[in-house]
Amino acid sequence: MLGRKEFTPKRFYEFSLEAQVPSDHLLRASGTLDLSFVRG
Repeated sequence: MLGRKEFTPKRFYEFSLEAQVPSDHLLRASGTLDLSFVRG
């Protein structure tokens, strides 16, 4: 039998950036970016 479901949107969503970005991704690279080659 077909019925209707009542949809209640969530006000807050649980999201973890740590869980979404893999551990070997470039965004997780620690260090500094050497921009000494850029002219002033």
